[in-house]
Amino acid sequence: MAGVVRHRPDRNGAPASLTASASAPEDRGLSTLQLLLGTAAILALSLARATALRWGAIDIAPAAAFASLLLLGSLGLPSVRQRLRGLPENRSLVLGAALGAALLIPGLWMLLHGVVGPDAYLSSTFAVAWAPLVALIAIGEEVALRAWMQPLARQAWGPTAAIVFAAAVFAAIHAPIYGWVALPLDFGVGILIGCLREYTRSVAACALAHFIVDIGHWWLP
Repeated sequence: MAGVVRHRPDRNGAPASLTASASAPEDRGLSTLQLLLGTAAILALSLARATALRWGAIDIAPAAAFASLLLLGSLGLPSVRQRLRGLPENRSLVLGAALGAALLIPGLWMLLHGVVGPDAYLSSTFAVAWAPLVALIAIGEEVALRAWMQPLARQAWGPTAAIVFAAAVFAAIHAPIYGWVALPLDFGVGILIGCLREYTRSVAACALAHFIVDIGHWWLP
């Protein structure tokens, strides 16, 4: 029996059948395995970066290698390249910029109340020189987490669990660098960026928010 199957873009940016309501159990199992292997690989890269820092390396090379491997490894997957096709909508970029700016408000409040930021110890020129690396890290992490892992987790477990999972990985990869004390903050930021991804469907918006937060904290606590 022949029929016409119509498609529309799903929340992950790929065509999805209007008649498909849930992934098959075997598909969910495969997605879960891919997520576990991907998480292990990402955490291994983060630990390698942290180990290089403990050995006295300046973070320029380890951070660049970490971000580049995340980005290239993710782009090697056809599903990720599919989700990154096309230009982002202006609306999604505005929302990404707004979220990034909003996440800087606590630091601004602290600065106004006498807490000094890194710029008191590191020059603004140094921060600007690091801006391309900060952008590379933001793009690499967001492509890996919001173009690969969150959509894959969404297919396996649904949107809410996917946001929480990606946020947990986001927090975990920063723990070796900034310490376990930063886990709650990074997890909360990961939740917000994951919600941005779910709402806008835009990885570019997530990367923009991430970059604004990272570069803003050169001047804010």
